[in-house]
Amino acid sequence: MNRILKQVSNTKGIRFYSSSSQLDAEYMFPSVRRLLVEYGINSSKEVTATGPQNRLLKGDVLAYIKSKNLSPVDRLSLISASVKSASSSSSSSTEKASAPTIDSATTAADVKSLTDKVKIVTTITNEKTKTKIVYEDIENNNIRKVIATKLSQSKQQVPHLYMTVECELDNVLAMRKSMPEDVKISVNDFVLRACALALRDNPKANAKWSDQHGEAILNPTVDISFAVSTDRGLITPIITNTDKKQLLAISNESKQLALKARDGKLKPEEFIGGTFSVSNLGMFGITSFNAIINYPQAGILAIGTGRKVLRPPSTYQPIKINNIDNNNNNNNNNNYKPNNNSIGINTNGPMTIEQLEKLLDSTPSTQQQQQQQQPTITNNVTINQFEYEQPKVVNVMDVTLSGDNRVFDDEIAGEFLSSFKYYLSNPKNMIL
Repeated sequence: MNRILKQVSNTKGIRFYSSSSQLDAEYMFPSVRRLLVEYGINSSKEVTATGPQNRLLKGDVLAYIKSKNLSPVDRLSLISASVKSASSSSSSSTEKASAPTIDSATTAADVKSLTDKVKIVTTITNEKTKTKIVYEDIENNNIRKVIATKLSQSKQQVPHLYMTVECELDNVLAMRKSMPEDVKISVNDFVLRACALALRDNPKANAKWSDQHGEAILNPTVDISFAVSTDRGLITPIITNTDKKQLLAISNESKQLALKARDGKLKPEEFIGGTFSVSNLGMFGITSFNAIINYPQAGILAIGTGRKVLRPPSTYQPIKINNIDNNNNNNNNNNYKPNNNSIGINTNGPMTIEQLEKLLDSTPSTQQQQQQQQPTITNNVTINQFEYEQPKVVNVMDVTLSGDNRVFDDEIAGEFLSSFKYYLSNPKNMIL
């Protein structure tokens, strides 16, 4: 729009203003635009402007609304009007995409669908390069706003302590394979059960900090919250009295709560509270991460993905003597020592990598074993009459504790993680 600039002289100097500012949205306050849209005032010409330089003020619109006894338009009309009133002329402006067609037959469900289709776009002009950058503004819902506020407060006000432990999963995986096909228990169910039992065995870890009393307060029950990702944001349903429930009960309840969380049907008591949290990102391939404490809780476990690692032998000494000649007496067996000098192995201490390679290379071939009488075949390396333990591949995962340092000191955190590792590495003890 072409502007006619008028020059006015006064004692202070010269000033310029636009004679068309009333019709130009660039010179209209946001509050004025909002009132015009909310009350369905299609043209600003209907309202008498009394502001400086003939500018329309919020008071002018309010006076017009009062004189005409207007009321806010309905939501359907507001969607269309808000789209049409968006401005695209300013260097930093907000505009909306064209609204879909709306008629009187549109239902409430259609309103939500149509509202979601209206996108807010912000255009910013770089004054130096004269280039325009377009952003799409995504409005936060109430859940995401609460999450942002609470986690910011937790990270700023709660002193976080971090500890990581590596847990073996071979026994858990073996137990899952041995279960009937109709029983579906996930690794996360084992994690929840192990965490609950570890909190039961370490009551000081199942506590929260009280600002009022200035001390840690023990929780009477073990209620585990577990993170569930939904379209509306992250929510943490609660399994109450987790330590008193078996694996199958925990599995069924966690599935039901997760389904209700994604459908938005959780009751307040099903996600407000809890004494401890578990967040599992293993399904996304995350090896390890540090979770933020869900205050007022005092701790949260961050579960990483499982991976395979090579475990060295627990000892480099012979672990078994295989008797080939059954006529040898026990004294000869006890006094006999392996002759490893021929392959350069030092049995008085840990072997080097070169010595371990020589040890593996010196293993008798299959043909030699068939020609000689050998004991039952094992996974160990047999040299002459002596067996040596082999390195093995195991499945492990990293578990990181984020604890409130006012509740968790090093000893409490260490004992809790030690108990958790014990239960997860020995899942049969969870059933007892």
